[in-house]
Parts: sequence; structure tokens; C-alpha cells
Amino acid sequence: MWEGVWYGGDMTSSAQLDGFKFPRIEFCLADGRMEVSASAPGVSVSDRAEPSTAHSPPQISSGDVGSLIRLAAEAARRVETELPGHLARRDRASRRWARASRFPLAPFLSWRLAALRSAAAIAEAELQSAASQRNACRITVRFAFGKRVTRAYLAVVAAFDELSRTGTAWEVGSLPATPPSHPLAGPQIQRDAVQFAPTFQAFMDAGWPGLSVRKLNGSVVELYPGFVMLRSGDDPTLVSVLETKLEYSERAVAEAISPAADATIQHLAWERANKDGSPDQRYVNNRSVPFVRYGLIIVRGPGFSPRSYLISNLKSAQGFATAFADYQRVLTEEAQAPRDVADRRTSIAELVSLRADNRPVVTVPPPPQTGRAHEYTAAAAVAAVCAWAVLSNPSLGGQATAWASRQLPDRAASPTSEAPPALAVQSIAPAQHSASPEPTHPTILGQPELPSPVLEGSPLPTAEASVSVTSPATRNIPPAREQIVTKSGANIRSAPNGEAEVLRTTSSGTRLNVFGRSAGWVRVGGTEAWGWIHSSLLDTAR
Repeated sequence: MWEGVWYGGDMTSSAQLDGFKFPRIEFCLADGRMEVSASAPGVSVSDRAEPSTAHSPPQISSGDVGSLIRLAAEAARRVETELPGHLARRDRASRRWARASRFPLAPFLSWRLAALRSAAAIAEAELQSAASQRNACRITVRFAFGKRVTRAYLAVVAAFDELSRTGTAWEVGSLPATPPSHPLAGPQIQRDAVQFAPTFQAFMDAGWPGLSVRKLNGSVVELYPGFVMLRSGDDPTLVSVLETKLEYSERAVAEAISPAADATIQHLAWERANKDGSPDQRYVNNRSVPFVRYGLIIVRGPGFSPRSYLISNLKSAQGFATAFADYQRVLTEEAQAPRDVADRRTSIAELVSLRADNRPVVTVPPPPQTGRAHEYTAAAAVAAVCAWAVLSNPSLGGQATAWASRQLPDRAASPTSEAPPALAVQSIAPAQHSASPEPTHPTILGQPELPSPVLEGSPLPTAEASVSVTSPATRNIPPAREQIVTKSGANIRSAPNGEAEVLRTTSSGTRLNVFGRSAGWVRVGGTEAWGWIHSSLLDTAR
């Protein structure tokens, strides 16, 4: 067994894929046949001795290569299921480290910065390791062919490019047992549309794209410089190009569908015809049937059933079949000719320069961009302002109580609370709150008492008066007002007119304070103005 390589034997047996290194596969021509050898990963083919020497890598079969590709696919899928978790953990750790290392959290979390940085580095290393494992789950395949073989294969690639432009192509099942000269009935043929396109295997680095013929159901036939691979599901089958047979012929088909634009119409016939070929006049909807000539390519090889393809463009189909036959001929001549080490090394360099760029299948994105922790900045600022207000103004609770009492007139202010002088000087409300209980009055339909705005022309309190309000001895004593008494039950209205809304009703003998007068109407209330009563219903209090 070659050092560092697991191969041969029962390739389908259970294997420990952790740390498994897939070998480098080389296809070469010797002794009139295609040889396949496996070498340790990272060993250059051009730096090793010839396969015939004692240190040559062991020979394996094409079936073993297919099993190695299947194992690489299984390992890749397992790693792919773990990649999203590694990526999420890396992003989470990167955000934590980025936010903690910036203002305003950095001064408070300095004791955790080292641990967060270490966690982010570990998460990044685990993600990079998982991506490297996924990218390593590929079989490296190289073809040690000469320049003449390379030129012949490039001709096959060009013919395949022309074949991919054909109008219509199908993979057909077993054709009816009819002579080649006898037309086939189109409706009796089971056909599946196929697509010709180059493809790169995610689990195999062959240096060349595979020339693939893909059915809609997923089965694929791929041509490489050294082998033909058939994939149906996850079990690929490899056959040497020298053991593959490609047969070309042409068949006429009586089509029931419209032929493609590049199809060759052999002749037209009536669906209902007389013996002399003329249309049968007894049928009204009689139509002409096109007899289309298609190119038929049949691919045969050991280990798989034949694949048959109908191609509408005869020139493209025949050109591909001719190019493939020429390539097989050159391969056979190269295999029977003596091998030259210098020519072999030159051809490998040419193959490397011609192959496509095999970039990693999985690339790790950079860590997410994380801004500063502004929500923590805002929270810290609010907390600092609240703490400063509480520590520098111990009587803030008393002012809050006074503010609540102004909003709710029925709630008496606390006799022990004091408002800050600065806030009291800025107040311009003329109404003051009394600690004594107010007289109760019935309310119509539960209508609440409305706060009264300052009357026009009412004098604003002076600074001295405002400061005196904050004195503990006089803060809750209301100013002296004119008082009146109702002669009988009266309605208190929202405006000084008899059609205004009735806010409440008073009983006879109710003592009220006067807040203003207007055209025979008096604005009355308790500690706050309630509304308007006509002066004829009032009497001066004694």
C-alpha cells in the first residue's frame, strides 16, 4: 500500500474519513492500454520516476477511481452539513469581540477582552478548518498524455461545442427492430430530452471539464481525456476511453411533431395516402407527415447498458463521431509507441496551462461588520442623568408630588414636601393648591372637573410672590378670592352664555370662589375654576 494513501481492495467498505487524504490519480498510456496509478497527495507527477521503476505508485482499476469519487462525495456532504454551524459560531464570537473591544464597553469589559479574542480566534480557526476539509474532498486526476493526444482531444472539444448548438437531441430507449433503411414511427419512440454542456465536478479535479450529456432525470454521461464516466445518483461508473465504442448512423423518423429548424427533412408523405402516394380525398383533415433524417449516436462500454441519442443536426453529430474516432486512434498509437520522459513532462505542463482555474469550492466570508454598541451608550447616559438628578436633588420626589397634584385637582398636596426653588421661580401658574378638603358637588353624567386656563388680563405673579410660594409655611395657603353664594340650585356652564354645555349643578347656599366676570356671568369654582353661572343666581357671601 502506498504511503499516505488508502486505495484498492473493497473500496466500498466503511472507512474513517476523518483525516483521510484522497490520492492523486494519474492516467497514462503504456503497453497499448490505459494505465491508472495512485500517488500520495502533494507528490508531483513530473518529479517521480517512471511507473515501471521499483518506486512507481501502485496500479488501480477504473472502478476503484469511481469508488474514490463516491467516498469524496460522501465526505464532502458530511462536512457541508457542519459548515453553517461553524459559520454561525464564528460570526457570533466575532460580534462579541468587536463590540466589547470598542467604546463604550471596552473600559467596563477589559477583564474579558482576552477571553473574547481567544474565542473569536478559535471559532475562525474551526471554520477555516471545516472549509479546508470540504475543499480537500476531491480526487485529483491528471492525464500524462503527449502533445499529439492533447491536440486530438482539443478537436473533440471543438466538435462537442458544435454538438451543443444542435436544435434537438434526445436519449432514446430500445429502437424497434427494423432495417436501417426502413423509417421509424416517431410516436412509437420513447425519447428523453438531453443537454450537451461542459461541466466541472465538485468532487473531482480533472484539469479538464467533463463533456457531459445530461438527461432531465439527472443521469449524466461525461467524457474526459482518459475515461468516460456514467453517473446515476451517487454511484459513478468509469470506463477507459480505449474500451468505449461510439457508433454513428442515420435513421429516418416519421415525425408527429414539428421538426427542429436544423433538421433534415427527407421527404413529406400524406397521413392518409393512396397506393400511388397521392392524398386520400375521403379524409377531410388529412395532413402531410415529414420524414426527418436524424443522426444516431450509440455509446457502448463494459459495465453499462448502451446509450442511444437522436440528434437533429446531422453535420454536428457526424463531426463529433469523427473527432472521437480520431482521438481513439491517436490514443492507441500513443499507447503502442515508446514513452519519452521529456515529452511526458512537457505535455503535463501544457495540460496544466490549458485546464480551467480550479478555485476552492467553499470560500470563507469575512467576519460580519459590527458597529459600536450605541444602545449601551444610550442606556448608560440615561442611567447617569437619572443618578445625577437623584443625588443632586433630594427633594425631587416632593416636586413630582406637587406636579401630580396640579394635574389632579382633587388630590391634596403633601404638607411635608418642598419643591425646588429653581423650579418654583419658573412656574407661572396663578392657581395654588390647598391642603384643606374641598366642598363636594354633584357632577352631571360623571363629567370631570376641567382645569381652567389663566384669564386674559390676570396679573402674573412677581418673582417675590413666586419665591414666597416655596416657603414651607405658606406653600399650601391659597390667595384670598372674592366669594359668592348660590341663591338656589344653578347650572355651571362651560362658557358665559345660556346655550353652553352644563358641566355640573350646584345646590342652594353653595359657597364658591370667583375667578372672573364677563357680561353678567361669573366664573366660579373651588381651588380651580369650574365654569360660568349667571349673576342673577348668585349673592355676595357674608
